[in-house]
Amino acid sequence: MIRNIKKITRIASYIILAVQRDKLEFGISKMFDLKKTWIKRPEKFKEILRMPTEVYYNGLNGMGGDCDDYTTLISRIAYHNKLKFRLCFPLKNNTAYHVYPEVYINKKWVDLDAWNKGNKKFKALKIDTFHTGHLGDKKVKIHL
Repeated sequence: MIRNIKKITRIASYIILAVQRDKLEFGISKMFDLKKTWIKRPEKFKEILRMPTEVYYNGLNGMGGDCDDYTTLISRIAYHNKLKFRLCFPLKNNTAYHVYPEVYINKKWVDLDAWNKGNKKFKALKIDTFHTGHLGDKKVKIHL
Protein backbone atom coordinates (compact mmCIF):
# COMPACT_ATOMS: atom_id res chain seq x y z
CA MET A 1 0.00 0.00 0.00
CA ILE A 2 1.41 3.36 -1.02
CA ARG A 3 1.17 5.77 1.88
CA ASN A 4 0.94 9.12 0.08
CA ILE A 5 -1.26 8.08 -2.86
CA LYS A 6 -3.47 11.19 -2.49
CA LYS A 7 -0.46 13.48 -2.95
CA ILE A 8 0.73 11.42 -5.95
CA THR A 9 -2.75 11.61 -7.48
CA ARG A 10 -2.92 15.38 -6.95
CA ILE A 11 0.52 16.01 -8.49
CA ALA A 12 -0.05 13.62 -11.42
CA SER A 13 -3.49 15.11 -12.16
CA TYR A 14 -2.10 18.64 -12.07
CA ILE A 15 0.81 17.78 -14.38
CA ILE A 16 -1.45 16.09 -16.93
CA LEU A 17 -3.89 19.03 -16.99
CA ALA A 18 -1.12 21.65 -17.08
CA VAL A 19 0.58 19.87 -19.97
CA GLN A 20 -2.62 19.94 -22.00
CA ARG A 21 -3.62 23.52 -21.24
CA ASP A 22 -0.28 25.29 -21.60
CA LYS A 23 0.87 26.68 -24.96
CA LEU A 24 4.68 26.37 -24.59
CA GLU A 25 6.24 24.92 -27.76
CA PHE A 26 9.75 23.49 -28.15
CA GLY A 27 11.39 20.76 -30.20
CA ILE A 28 12.47 17.42 -28.76
CA SER A 29 16.12 18.45 -28.36
CA LYS A 30 15.08 21.05 -25.75
CA MET A 31 14.23 18.20 -23.32
CA PHE A 32 17.83 16.99 -23.36
CA ASP A 33 19.23 20.54 -23.04
CA LEU A 34 17.06 21.16 -19.97
CA LYS A 35 18.17 17.89 -18.35
CA LYS A 36 21.79 19.07 -18.52
CA THR A 37 21.23 22.67 -17.41
CA TRP A 38 18.34 22.51 -14.95
CA ILE A 39 18.87 24.44 -11.69
CA LYS A 40 17.54 22.24 -8.89
CA ARG A 41 15.75 24.22 -6.20
CA PRO A 42 13.64 22.15 -3.82
CA GLU A 43 10.68 23.89 -2.21
CA LYS A 44 11.20 24.28 1.52
CA PHE A 45 7.77 24.81 3.01
CA LYS A 46 4.73 24.31 0.78
CA GLU A 47 4.40 22.46 -2.51
CA ILE A 48 3.65 24.88 -5.35
CA LEU A 49 2.52 23.48 -8.70
CA ARG A 50 3.33 25.68 -11.70
CA MET A 51 2.36 25.82 -15.37
CA PRO A 52 5.10 24.82 -17.89
CA THR A 53 5.52 28.37 -19.27
CA GLU A 54 6.09 29.78 -15.77
CA VAL A 55 8.55 26.97 -14.98
CA TYR A 56 10.50 27.66 -18.19
CA TYR A 57 10.81 31.40 -17.58
CA ASN A 58 11.76 30.83 -13.93
CA GLY A 59 14.57 28.63 -15.25
CA LEU A 60 15.72 31.34 -17.68
CA ASN A 61 15.88 33.80 -14.79
CA GLY A 62 18.09 31.47 -12.74
CA MET A 63 15.29 30.45 -10.38
CA GLY A 64 15.03 26.82 -11.52
CA GLY A 65 12.53 24.64 -9.71
CA ASP A 66 11.86 21.38 -7.96
CA CYS A 67 11.23 17.95 -9.43
CA ASP A 68 7.52 18.45 -10.20
CA ASP A 69 8.29 21.76 -11.96
CA TYR A 70 10.88 20.06 -14.14
CA THR A 71 8.60 17.07 -14.82
CA THR A 72 5.76 19.39 -15.85
CA LEU A 73 8.02 21.24 -18.29
CA ILE A 74 9.53 18.11 -19.88
CA SER A 75 6.08 16.48 -20.10
CA ARG A 76 4.71 19.58 -21.90
CA ILE A 77 7.50 19.40 -24.48
CA ALA A 78 6.84 15.68 -25.01
CA TYR A 79 3.11 16.30 -25.32
CA HIS A 80 3.62 19.14 -27.82
CA ASN A 81 5.78 16.81 -29.94
CA LYS A 82 3.19 13.99 -29.70
CA LEU A 83 5.49 11.70 -27.74
CA LYS A 84 4.30 9.29 -25.07
CA PHE A 85 5.47 10.25 -21.61
CA ARG A 86 5.04 8.87 -18.14
CA LEU A 87 5.35 10.20 -14.63
CA CYS A 88 7.60 8.16 -12.34
CA PHE A 89 7.33 8.30 -8.55
CA PRO A 90 10.20 6.43 -6.82
CA LEU A 91 9.13 4.68 -3.61
CA LYS A 92 10.98 4.30 -0.32
CA ASN A 93 9.16 2.53 2.51
CA ASN A 94 6.01 2.62 0.33
CA THR A 95 6.15 6.43 0.13
CA ALA A 96 6.85 8.45 -3.02
CA TYR A 97 9.55 11.05 -2.43
CA HIS A 98 10.26 12.38 -5.93
CA VAL A 99 8.82 12.61 -9.44
CA TYR A 100 10.62 12.48 -12.79
CA PRO A 101 9.59 12.08 -16.44
CA GLU A 102 10.30 9.31 -18.91
CA VAL A 103 9.63 9.84 -22.62
CA TYR A 104 9.13 7.15 -25.28
CA ILE A 105 11.69 7.82 -28.03
CA ASN A 106 13.03 5.38 -30.65
CA LYS A 107 10.98 2.47 -29.28
CA LYS A 108 12.27 2.76 -25.70
CA TRP A 109 11.56 4.70 -22.52
CA VAL A 110 14.18 7.41 -21.94
CA ASP A 111 14.81 8.53 -18.36
CA LEU A 112 14.95 12.34 -18.21
CA ASP A 113 15.48 12.65 -14.46
CA ALA A 114 17.68 15.69 -13.77
CA TRP A 115 18.24 14.71 -10.13
CA ASN A 116 19.27 11.06 -10.01
CA LYS A 117 21.63 10.53 -12.91
CA GLY A 118 22.95 7.12 -11.84
CA ASN A 119 21.44 3.67 -12.12
CA LYS A 120 17.82 3.39 -11.04
CA LYS A 121 17.76 0.67 -8.39
CA PHE A 122 14.50 1.60 -6.73
CA LYS A 123 10.92 0.58 -7.20
CA ALA A 124 8.75 3.29 -8.75
CA LEU A 125 5.08 3.90 -9.42
CA LYS A 126 4.92 4.75 -13.14
CA ILE A 127 1.88 6.48 -14.56
CA ASP A 128 1.75 6.11 -18.35
CA THR A 129 -0.11 8.82 -20.25
CA PHE A 130 -1.20 8.12 -23.81
CA HIS A 131 -2.82 10.91 -25.75
CA THR A 132 -4.00 11.93 -29.18
CA GLY A 133 -3.75 15.66 -28.63
CA HIS A 134 -6.86 16.59 -26.70
CA LEU A 135 -8.32 16.12 -23.25
CA GLY A 136 -11.08 13.68 -24.14
CA ASP A 137 -8.77 10.83 -25.20
CA LYS A 138 -6.63 10.64 -22.05
CA LYS A 139 -5.89 7.13 -20.77
CA VAL A 140 -3.92 6.49 -17.60
CA LYS A 141 -2.34 3.15 -16.70
CA ILE A 142 -0.66 2.58 -13.36
CA HIS A 143 2.33 0.23 -13.19
CA LEU A 144 4.26 -1.01 -10.19
